[in-house]
Amino acid sequence: MENKIKILACSLEYPLPNGVTISLNTSITELKRMGIKTIVISPDYNIGKIRKEHYPLPPSIIVKNIGAIAGRKANTFGAGLSMFAYPQIKEIIKRFNPDIYWLNTIAWTINPFEIAMLETDKPKVVTYHTLLEDYGKIYAGEAGAIAMKLKSELICNRVDAIIVPSKTIRDKLYDYGVIKPIHVIPTGISFAKRSYGKQELKKRFNIPKNSKVLLYVGRISKEKNIEFLLDILKRLQNKINCKLLIIGMGDIDQYKNIAKTKEVLKNTIFVGEMPKKEIEKIYGACDVFVFASQTETQGIVIGEAMASGLPVVILDSKISKEVYPQNTAIIAKNKDEFITGVLNVLNNNNDIMINNAKEFVNKNFSKEKMIKDQFEIFNNLFLQYSIKNGNINK
Repeated sequence: MENKIKILACSLEYPLPNGVTISLNTSITELKRMGIKTIVISPDYNIGKIRKEHYPLPPSIIVKNIGAIAGRKANTFGAGLSMFAYPQIKEIIKRFNPDIYWLNTIAWTINPFEIAMLETDKPKVVTYHTLLEDYGKIYAGEAGAIAMKLKSELICNRVDAIIVPSKTIRDKLYDYGVIKPIHVIPTGISFAKRSYGKQELKKRFNIPKNSKVLLYVGRISKEKNIEFLLDILKRLQNKINCKLLIIGMGDIDQYKNIAKTKEVLKNTIFVGEMPKKEIEKIYGACDVFVFASQTETQGIVIGEAMASGLPVVILDSKISKEVYPQNTAIIAKNKDEFITGVLNVLNNNNDIMINNAKEFVNKNFSKEKMIKDQFEIFNNLFLQYSIKNGNINK
């Protein structure tokens, strides 16, 4: 099918391994099949183009240094394209001539893509992937939370449509004062085609055969509440033989030191970054998925664990009732409940919860539904703009 609509997207975290990258890659690939060509601008993370639609541009040296001071090396590197990137963005706009602009990261820094986007009268869309208020509070206290709320309201009210992964986030944006249309479209989740066997996994990571494997997947950073999981492990290791397998990039050395201080390093395996397809095969070979982040807007890795048939124990959060209700996972309100939940999973049959979780993910986080809903938004904006400017008849 010939492409009829062209979208210029920007993400400050692309192509780092995270939910934004997963969502964008799915959209770029699937929307292309429906006649929409999307290219994505991002800061250059020194890993080059990861696909032909990817255009990495110079990052901000200042932001990189501030991020390093704040302990956010991986995530804030380039969080805000430098103004040196502005003329390159304008050149890409000139050559690509996009019909729609699509911002996938709102950050505290000046982003020249935002500037270029707001200079045009073309349709604009924001996907609000991250609970920015909570991130701001974690790293800069109440002032940071207020700043991110104000920035969110400012940008969202200057675009034509906003996409959020959950109703909880939609309602939060309304509370900020956002008055533009907000569409709830969760990121689609793929079901793993194959899983490793339990002993195959243990052999790979040198885990004793009689040990239970707790799995965490995600960024290793303060806002993911990794220290909570290490506290859980400290108490569990006195009750059962277990290992905590941590997969993801981030502040690994810092958390290795924390694990050492808490006397759990011997039972903690920091794997680092892994390809997504490899992670999908690991889920089903573990015994329980553990997650304690309070800053998620959807928690894609939770859905991936559920889709793989891995029982899930999570710390209660703002989105829990909507994104992973009680009959699909064990939701704990504190450390005692969390430990009890893990032990219950390890000592009981979880078939009912596992089946409920798989059905829930399949019904609510369908990749096909995500693309259909996105296409409808982009197509309607394109048609409205075209009619307004006399490019097509009503």
